[in-house]
Amino acid sequence: MTAAAGTIPGGSFYRSLKMKINRPLKEIEKAVLRHMLEHADLQDTDLDGAEAEIPEELADELREACRHPVTEGSISSFIYYRDTLEFFRNNEPLLLRWLVWDIGMWDIYTDLRSLIPSLHDFTREELRQGWYGEVEDRRTAVQNAVAMFAAQVVAVDLAGEEENDDENA
Repeated sequence: MTAAAGTIPGGSFYRSLKMKINRPLKEIEKAVLRHMLEHADLQDTDLDGAEAEIPEELADELREACRHPVTEGSISSFIYYRDTLEFFRNNEPLLLRWLVWDIGMWDIYTDLRSLIPSLHDFTREELRQGWYGEVEDRRTAVQNAVAMFAAQVVAVDLAGEEENDDENA
């Protein structure tokens, strides 16, 4: 049996439309989306209302990130180090608040190692040096991994929420 046109085998209906989120966006979601919008030259998109409509191009990338990790290039503005490091630098205080308060990383260096596979072999001191940019190769590894982790969580949250809305309709 083959999949019907417009569907993904084993799953939900795939629409190449805007993604509508029926709630105000969280700050981390806005940060990831603004980064994506800047790289897609769509800066005029309003993300501050009671509902958010995410443009088609970005919605497709968010949906794709649910099927293929951000580390495999599913979100175009989170592929190159220059882009992920820029996202980290522009959002470092927000990322720290998000990791501690929303994700629950009370011991951030231990928790980063357990949640992000590419950081498993780092010591606490190496993670600290990477977060604060004290050692170049560690800075790149840690800040890149945190940026990609944020993009992945946001993509899954937003695209998953859209899928749940479709099932409840």
